[in-house]
Amino acid sequence: MGWFGAQAEGYFARERLSAFVGLGYTPSIDPGDPTGLTFAVGLRGFTTGIKHRGFLALSVSQLAVQSGFVENPRRFYGPGLEAGYQYASRGGFTFMASLGLGYAPGVPEGEKEVGEVLALGFGYTWRR
Repeated sequence: MGWFGAQAEGYFARERLSAFVGLGYTPSIDPGDPTGLTFAVGLRGFTTGIKHRGFLALSVSQLAVQSGFVENPRRFYGPGLEAGYQYASRGGFTFMASLGLGYAPGVPEGEKEVGEVLALGFGYTWRR
């Protein structure tokens, strides 16, 4: 979702696949942290089911920030792979949670290029 933000998702292939875009905001937690708008894009493949189903997601999103007192703090984007769960009630309420790994190329030497990716979302699903 692009850290703290919103996401739009379109389903196809009988709701077994989806494509999503997210727009979010990265807050500055410590002095010198980069802050501002961020984005995410990706694809999801779902198991069968209507209310309860699992998924795998492949995305590109902001995975790391260069923090501390550096002249030009940066944000690092890269690919991520996640496994997750979606609950979509008949009334439309939707909950999603996923966990995976992401690869952030270009991080400063000595920093981890591979790290955890965690997503948690609440929303509404329109059904046809």
